[in-house]
Amino acid sequence: MRIINTDILKLINRERFKAGLKPLSYRKDIQDATNIRAKEASILWSHSRPDGTPYYSADDKIYGENLAKGYKTPPEIVMAWMKSKSHRENILSPLYKGVCIGEYISDKGKKFTSSEFTL
Repeated sequence: MRIINTDILKLINRERFKAGLKPLSYRKDIQDATNIRAKEASILWSHSRPDGTPYYSADDKIYGENLAKGYKTPPEIVMAWMKSKSHRENILSPLYKGVCIGEYISDKGKKFTSSEFTL
């Protein structure tokens, strides 16, 4: 697991800038939960957690989530999110003020990325 992928954060904030929105700040305080969600996505590909609870139960500061699997580069990940209505809405939500990014590489080498949004 990585602490944060700053390239993804920069690309998310570039999309927000293009939309006239303020950049999101890095939320170090939810890094553990974000890393957990990236790993959980490798177990159950869903916005529900493997125990059946919703994604936001990983931390009470989480209000939105984007997941990606199998993409190799930050531009591929953010481009895929921007092509998805719900993921794009998370990136461009004026309500969100912070974000944390986690990554997990499975034993088979597949990358799972979690982006957790905060108010």
